[in-house]
Amino acid sequence: MKRTIGQSVGRAMRLFGLAAAVLAGGAATAAPGPSVRHHVGPAPAWVDVIPVAAPAAAPDGHQAAEGLRYLLVDQQVRVQGADRQSYRHVAVQPVNEQGLSSAANLDIGFDPSFQRLTLHWVQVRRGPRLIPKLATAQVRILQREQGLESLMFDGRRTAHLVLEDVHVGDVVEYAYSVQGANTVFRGRHFGGFVFQYGVPVDRIRARLLWPHGRAIHWKEDHAPPSVRSARLGDMDLHEWEATGVPARPVESDAPAWFDPYPTVSWSEFADWADVAAWARPMYQPPTEPGPRVQAVAARIAGQHADPDQRLIAALRLVQSDIRYLGIEVGAHSHEPHAPDLVLQRRYGDCKDKTLLLVSLLRRLGLKADAALVHTSQRGAVAQWLPSPAPFNHVLVRAEAGHRVYWLDPTRLPQTGGATTLTQADFGRALWLTEGATGLVTMAGPSAVTHRRELKTVIDASDGVGKPARYTVQTTTRGMAADSMRQAFGHQSRDTLEKQYLNYYAGRFGDVRPVAPYVVADDPAANELWVTERYEIGRFWQTAQANGQREAEVFVPELLDYLRQPSQVVRKSPLAIAHPVDLSSVTEVKLPMAWRLQTGRVKVVDPAFRFERDTQWDAATRTVTFTDHYVTLADHVPAERMAQYAENLAKARHESSFTLYHTPGAASTAGGMHALPAVVLTLAVLAVGALAWRLYRWDPVPAGGPPSAGPPEGIGGWLLLPALGLPASVLIHGKNFAESLAAYSPATWASLTTPDHPAYHPAYQPILLAELGVHSIAIIGAVLVTVLFYQRRSSLPRLYSAYAATVIVLSLLDMAAAQVLPATGGDAESTKAGSTALRDVLLTAVWIAYMQRSTRVARTFVRRRHAAGPGASDVTDAVAAPPGPTTDIREAAQAPAAPPAATAHG
Repeated sequence: MKRTIGQSVGRAMRLFGLAAAVLAGGAATAAPGPSVRHHVGPAPAWVDVIPVAAPAAAPDGHQAAEGLRYLLVDQQVRVQGADRQSYRHVAVQPVNEQGLSSAANLDIGFDPSFQRLTLHWVQVRRGPRLIPKLATAQVRILQREQGLESLMFDGRRTAHLVLEDVHVGDVVEYAYSVQGANTVFRGRHFGGFVFQYGVPVDRIRARLLWPHGRAIHWKEDHAPPSVRSARLGDMDLHEWEATGVPARPVESDAPAWFDPYPTVSWSEFADWADVAAWARPMYQPPTEPGPRVQAVAARIAGQHADPDQRLIAALRLVQSDIRYLGIEVGAHSHEPHAPDLVLQRRYGDCKDKTLLLVSLLRRLGLKADAALVHTSQRGAVAQWLPSPAPFNHVLVRAEAGHRVYWLDPTRLPQTGGATTLTQADFGRALWLTEGATGLVTMAGPSAVTHRRELKTVIDASDGVGKPARYTVQTTTRGMAADSMRQAFGHQSRDTLEKQYLNYYAGRFGDVRPVAPYVVADDPAANELWVTERYEIGRFWQTAQANGQREAEVFVPELLDYLRQPSQVVRKSPLAIAHPVDLSSVTEVKLPMAWRLQTGRVKVVDPAFRFERDTQWDAATRTVTFTDHYVTLADHVPAERMAQYAENLAKARHESSFTLYHTPGAASTAGGMHALPAVVLTLAVLAVGALAWRLYRWDPVPAGGPPSAGPPEGIGGWLLLPALGLPASVLIHGKNFAESLAAYSPATWASLTTPDHPAYHPAYQPILLAELGVHSIAIIGAVLVTVLFYQRRSSLPRLYSAYAATVIVLSLLDMAAAQVLPATGGDAESTKAGSTALRDVLLTAVWIAYMQRSTRVARTFVRRRHAAGPGASDVTDAVAAPPGPTTDIREAAQAPAAPPAATAHG
């Protein structure tokens, strides 16, 4: 099996410890000597061989990936005593030239230090013909070190087979087995089977032959096929099979711990305490340390009496004096070399450095133990079946001065004292202390938070259109400072200066440095500062034919964190950098006074929080943006991607600021433009004065005084306006608040400035008229609501007049909008028309109800002033009963006072 299957499950196969892992890629070295070779022979007797039939027809698009159709993946394992055999049988069909190259070149990985590779057959099925290929295949054994760039050498070999005469449409079928087990596991076994890949497979089968009566532990993930078990002599057979398995691709930016594939894992280790008991002896320093360890420990003890200082000195010695190099052949894949040997060689991998540091710390009188972790699976190791498989790294847990330290001796030399030292955190660790029973929590995210503080000054005070001086000071602390020191240690100043310049040039365009960067370091506090100075040649961009210029202000590093993911519609979660804590203060010095909108905005998402505070200092003509971005999670679930992308867009919008300047006009950047503010003020005063006059209007009730008994209360259909009128005040207020964005200087300028792409001559009068409409709607709603609850006699007529006015204004507004550039299309216009028709009909119904309802006539009868001398309220008087030919309606409309009493109305 080549590339696609190997890439899909290679990680899981390696972690499970399967001997027949299929590898791809890496750097090939010269072929080894004759002691490393492959063998040719039949399949072992215990293997159940599956015959592969020729496919009935050429595959369609969903059955192939990268030009290959996988017909069979058969994996079988047999454990007997300390020995283990793994058999693998694959059938694949190239459906085009791309797949042909992969199918005709096969890679099989094995470790010759404890494994024996046997090739059983390689054959090509072409129609009814079966063509043997093993005898003619070119087989070369290559040493392809996967960890070469990371200075790790594991001694694995790759058998590379080149097949001749393979055609598109052939079925390439091969089988092999690998025998042997790494002695480091002391005769104990663990592994697993995967039943889905990133490509579709016609048939997947797995078999495990296990000694009867020998303990084994199981774990199933993501609903694998059901197991079929049977007794075969002194062995137990466990078998799983799946057919027609669809592809399950995982996006490349998914978290490393995300593994959605159906899996069965098995292990002889009962629990984490059992795993710790296996690993602990390998990390126990010798009872009597070697002479080199004793000499180094004595030197540190002579220089430092304080336990914390001894710990820091030992850590720095291992980090700085022992270079990283891993020779992980055979048992040394997990077992460290002796500390004295490591000191003599002056190199070692994580295992070697850890045991050396543990040895030194214990010799110095400190408590120290090794701890197993996984650098990418992190806390997800808790979901694994206990075995050595979930771990790929080892480090030190130490105690000094009543404090716990998690130390990674493979890092570059760290600075800072005991309280500022950056500790290691990979979520969960298997602490190899005596009596360990399970995984423990490490230092916590706060120990490795990427903290950065930016202070940026953009000096544009020379004038609009002139270059701006750009100065940025980056303050890093903790792990961020360690990373910055590492960058300075690995690369030259010239290289870094070019990188920094290209970074800003890619964002601002015309940028040139005006001085070399300056570095200041405080190792004791573990803080580092970098100051850079540039000049932005085209800070002001000409955007309009009338000479208007624009300058966009943003924080490049912040926008990098707020970048939209490449795939929003996805099935896998999205991994994000975490934990990140970025604070930024940006000062922009301007050549003149500027109108802008100040205040604070906040965008909160389950994955991050962003805040911006904008302030203007008129004395120095400086606008200051204070930003804070902090991550709250290390990933975003797939079902939350739409919300996450929306919040990212909001935060990105809020994190950018554009300055506008038109020659001869006031410069803007935020806030409400002067003309709309003046119009709004006049409209509020005018509508408010009219509302006060209408509130004082005190007419005779429309139907006259009630004919008998007290007035009726608010009930029946009047309950609807009783609830709706207060709500209308809130709705009109909300509509007004949402419309304010159109009156910001930037938007106002774009809509009302000729030659701007968004300009239209109708925008200004319509937007100004809208202010009057909002004033009438809000103040009128308040007036009618007050009159309604006071049950004033003027309510029915004013309610009707207000409702009619609002509906007429709405229709006029809709008509005016038709002259503006279309924003919603025909569907939106149709929807708006239907809504308007509904509103007109409802308004007509309520106006008729207010004018003709008996309940309304008997409810709204109170007057602001008394009807005559000595009467407190007209509603206290009761009219004479109607005559025999007068109905109740006529009585209700009879005058309640002499005509002279209504002259003021």
